[in-house]
Amino acid sequence: GASAPYLLPLLDGLVFGRFVFERAPALAALVVPAVAPLFRLYRGTPFFAFGIFFALYVLIVRNTGFSRFVRFNTQQALLIDVVLILPQLLGGAVAAAGVPGWILEAGSSTIFYAVVASVVYAVVSNLRGETPDQIPGVSEAVEAQIGPY
Repeated sequence: GASAPYLLPLLDGLVFGRFVFERAPALAALVVPAVAPLFRLYRGTPFFAFGIFFALYVLIVRNTGFSRFVRFNTQQALLIDVVLILPQLLGGAVAAAGVPGWILEAGSSTIFYAVVASVVYAVVSNLRGETPDQIPGVSEAVEAQIGPY
């Protein structure tokens, strides 16, 4: 239901978990096989991710026929996904600039943990029937875009 759109930032955030998975092979053994088929489809099919993003925005976020709860969650998932674009773009430039590996690892892992924490918070809130409107910065922006209805 309302939590399904959070798969987008979760799938896009997996790349930032590279160092976490290297340090915790048991976690990698649990997570990677579970998401690998979906990840391959999502990342391996040209324009698939963009198509899903666009469809969710047009068909759900902008459709007042859906409840505010569903539209809020969808918009929030999309916004988290958009926020991930900047570190993805900067990642290559930072690595090429000779930034020490430990800084790359810390930054990448922090982004991964933030995405996972945001998604877990949203899903748990949804399961409790509560709007997950406490993600700093993101939830406020979603409130402004969705409005009271």
